[in-house]
Amino acid sequence: MCPACGAFENYLLGDGRKKCRNCGKKYSVGKRKSRVEQSKLKEIAKHFIAMVPANQSAETVALNKKTIQRLYRQIRFHIVRQNKLDELSYIQSSKGLFDLSYFELNDDVIPLFVVVQWNSKVVLLSIKEALQEKIIQPPAAVIYANISSLNSLDIERFKQKNTQNNYNLRTGSSNGADPSQFWAFARSYLKAYHGGIKVNLRLFIHEMVFRYNLNYGEQKSRELLDGVMKCF
Repeated sequence: MCPACGAFENYLLGDGRKKCRNCGKKYSVGKRKSRVEQSKLKEIAKHFIAMVPANQSAETVALNKKTIQRLYRQIRFHIVRQNKLDELSYIQSSKGLFDLSYFELNDDVIPLFVVVQWNSKVVLLSIKEALQEKIIQPPAAVIYANISSLNSLDIERFKQKNTQNNYNLRTGSSNGADPSQFWAFARSYLKAYHGGIKVNLRLFIHEMVFRYNLNYGEQKSRELLDGVMKCF
């Protein structure tokens, strides 16, 4: 996965490195061992879970702010990888129910991503996967933007279309995380990052899926912390 943009598409260079097909970043494959003490890494992981700003975390653990930002970024990439596993599992288990009316495909509105419910949590699907694999099953929500709001990353103007109501009429209320509530949750939390999301919105959307699912999971604090620590 590209360390700059989080994309998975790449090709191998002659020197053994990889180059991202999305942003052109060249990077080495393999995990570098962190030089930060384990006790500090655990504290930083706790800070990330609690949404402690990087500058405040840096003061607490006596490290450089850029170091904290780098470690926070590692956590976000770890979340992307875990979300991708959920996406693949969802695709494999899907019955292929699909309705093109879920998407408003016209010149003014651009679908950005899809959120579906699976195993009592929400799973993030790319538009490419949703259209090519035809794997949307209700309940689901599609997040849209128009060209101007997308170019400016004005998340306040992003819109959402739900399939939840149709789902409830056919089969009754769903259990677990509700995709129709995801964007309202994500938008409110994304505001805390101010301009940070404009660097890589994709990473932060994946983080919001992680945080939204925490509200519905039964994961103990210890298990959660151990899971986040795996990214270092």
